[in-house]
Amino acid sequence: MPDVPDEAAYYLNRKIPAVALIAKGVRLPAGKWIRVASATCSCPKVEQHAREVFPDLKGRVLDVHHADERVRREGVRAVPARVRS
Repeated sequence: MPDVPDEAAYYLNRKIPAVALIAKGVRLPAGKWIRVASATCSCPKVEQHAREVFPDLKGRVLDVHHADERVRREGVRAVPARVRS
């Protein structure tokens, strides 16, 4: 059974590779997800931090998604984040 976080945070799945901002109470997608940052961090900072901590991510495309209350309530898929360059 997938985990349900008790706080909003950014989670990383190195196998995909992807980072998801998951809201409190929203079930994590299948797979191994590691909490990497607080929800208050900016997407670019989280992405940079993930690449520094996990060197195997350098040079790979890292998808960033948001999963919020609407995902939990309506069962819709997580939506890609709009990351400013």
